[in-house]
Amino acid sequence: MQISKFDFLLIFGATGDLVSRKVIPSIYHLFSTKQINTNNFRVFAFARRDFTDGKYKEVIDTSLRNHFKDESFTAEEDFLRIFEYVQGNLDSRDCFVELNQKVLKLEQELDICANKLFYLAIPPSLYDEVVVHIKETQFNQMCKGAEVKVVLEKPFGHDINTSIETDKILLEVFKEDQIYRLDHYLGKDILRDIPTARKKLESIWNTENIERVFISTTETLGVEKRGEFFDSVGSLRDVGQNHLLEILALITMEIPDEHSAFNYRKARFDILSKLVKYSNNDAGKFTFRAQYKGYKEIENVKPNSNTETYFKIAAFIDDPKWKYTKFVLEAGKRTGQSRSFVEIDFKNKDKLFINFTRDNPFIRLFKGANYTEILRSEKSETQYVEEYATLIKEALLGDLTYFVDQQEVRAQWEFIDPIVKSWQENAVPLFTYMPDDITILSISKI
Repeated sequence: MQISKFDFLLIFGATGDLVSRKVIPSIYHLFSTKQINTNNFRVFAFARRDFTDGKYKEVIDTSLRNHFKDESFTAEEDFLRIFEYVQGNLDSRDCFVELNQKVLKLEQELDICANKLFYLAIPPSLYDEVVVHIKETQFNQMCKGAEVKVVLEKPFGHDINTSIETDKILLEVFKEDQIYRLDHYLGKDILRDIPTARKKLESIWNTENIERVFISTTETLGVEKRGEFFDSVGSLRDVGQNHLLEILALITMEIPDEHSAFNYRKARFDILSKLVKYSNNDAGKFTFRAQYKGYKEIENVKPNSNTETYFKIAAFIDDPKWKYTKFVLEAGKRTGQSRSFVEIDFKNKDKLFINFTRDNPFIRLFKGANYTEILRSEKSETQYVEEYATLIKEALLGDLTYFVDQQEVRAQWEFIDPIVKSWQENAVPLFTYMPDDITILSISKI
């Protein structure tokens, strides 16, 4: 489906790493596959650095050259002309006034009333000021009838209290159904296919038949240049609180009879809210954390850091359908093995295997050495891009189904916060492992 109405995408933080690696290539994917029409779509790129007078083209070309791994790549003029760069500081109201003047001017020139999608590609600490400026400089003069939405990326807070504070800031300006919290795992086709695969196995999709569900994503890469950010969150907050719990929800939620954004988001929340919360004693039995040797030497990592680069935790759901099934979540860096999969172990020894790697996504039911392929998705040529493109398009179309609502976020933190607290209190020892040693994947017997 091609987007047919007129949309303005306003990106704050338009010269940052997130925009360069993910957002620009995703917009280009929508352009090159004709899912957006350059006649009714514009991007206002707002950032502090001086890329005016056509210099933002360099940012776009660099982004796409890195994306395509082609130093000679140059974007088409049709693509470049949808971008307008606005130089400004996020803390300056006057800069937001200038941005609004450019928006109004283009609407007058084209004789349109465009929908607006504000994309906050900025740290959460800057939301407060930016959202206030948007309200004061954009909303008061906005043409009547325009749809207004905002996209933000994880982390959705640092814990439940900060997530609530973030919501308060956003809800002063936007309604909940205007807020698009983006978790790119929910843009993966193979994960969206889980409910379809479940329907083929519905009679055995319960705790009477399923012994264990193992959800894992591990990397050969390390923290690299993300030292300051990663050290403030760790693997559990970075991956477990969001990506892995959303997969757990897709596996265990009650599939709504009627497909709607409200029903799907509520179904995910309902099951996440039933996760059993841990005491320090529980955390000692059901969680494991580790850090690879040399992590503390990375730039901007605290020399006495106790941040985990690997974790494995068990989860249980207080619901009759899942009461006796163990869910194991695992993620880590420099583990010696790059893999992203779900393994569902049935009590009759069958296994359902969901591979959600970029290059080979499939769902297969194994009976011994033989398997039946349940579903397969097309492989993605580049990490992140197609799932981001899918979600950006759905945000433009106003489809909230695969965006996270505030209740989901709070249910996730209610489960994760007690574990983090127990780790901070050293109720669970921090294990040290050698980089690239796959034995870390089998040390914990959770």
